[in-house]
Amino acid sequence: MNSFADLVNSGVIHDNTSNYYACKRLSIDEITNKEITILSVVQNIKTEHGTGRFLVHFTSPETGEGKFFTNARAIKEQLAQVPETCFPFTTIVVGIRDGNRKMYKLT
Repeated sequence: MNSFADLVNSGVIHDNTSNYYACKRLSIDEITNKEITILSVVQNIKTEHGTGRFLVHFTSPETGEGKFFTNARAIKEQLAQVPETCFPFTTIVVGIRDGNRKMYKLT
């Protein structure tokens, strides 16, 4: 009988939870307008703020390794289109004011 660790180590399954707690959690505002390298993304996470969030695992020269949760529609749509083979990649998160709201996207 296989153990869960054997399945992860052999590549049969990918353990996404390794990204959950392996680094510090930052606010998206802390990385806005800074170049980051996105290492991986876990889609459709349920948090205390609701369902459908994305967990973005990244690194940056300014902040080091980190992660942030986002429900930003534009970022989620952009990241959902990136094939797994294209990770990691560099980008800048930008914030755009829309009345009282702030919208975020990748550039």
